[in-house]
Order: sequence, then C-alpha cells, then structure tokens
Amino acid sequence: MLLMLIGGVIDFGNLYYNQLILSNAARDGVRLIASNSTASPAWTQAYIQQRITNSASPIVVSSAATSWTCTSGSSVTVTVTRSTAFKWTVLGMVPGLPTPTPTGKVQIACS
Repeated sequence: MLLMLIGGVIDFGNLYYNQLILSNAARDGVRLIASNSTASPAWTQAYIQQRITNSASPIVVSSAATSWTCTSGSSVTVTVTRSTAFKWTVLGMVPGLPTPTPTGKVQIACS
C-alpha cells in the first residue's frame, strides 16, 4: 500500500510537470503574439514547439493550423495540448483509471 502511495505521488508529480511545461509554452506563445502581432502563425507555432522541445525532449508536439489578429481591445488564446497519451508509471496498474490529457491554455488581452 505504501508503494502505491509513493508511486501515486511520483505519477501525479510527473503529470503536474507535463502540465507546467505546456502552460509555460502557451504563455510564451501568447506573449509573443500580443507583443508582436505581425508574427506569422507558422513561426509562432515553431517557436512554441521549440520551447517545449528545449524543456522536455520526450514530449512530441504537433500543431494545428491557426491564424489570428491581435488588435487593441481583442484577446488571443493559445492552447497547447499533448499529442500522445499520458502514461501512468505506477498507477497504470489500477484498473479503470482515466488517462489524462495535459493541456496548457492561456488567454491575454491585446493592447
């Protein structure tokens, strides 16, 4: 029982770490868009992918095509979702445990 508890702490720590990486990448992307509204979507997506790769190399990133305009009074939202299923290390032995999908989503007002 103690091993399952320790394993659960490790697994949830790993899940939280993944969540933080994706949230930070989304925050970087939305800051980039808000401060440089002329940046192309492809360039910004590549920037976000590179930030994730630099901080967590085993995470594979795929991007969807998107476009935006960042005019005064509007807002921009960036969502970064993990494209592969999260795998529980220890808690994977627990039947019926859902597989979470870590996602980072940030919205910022344009100025």
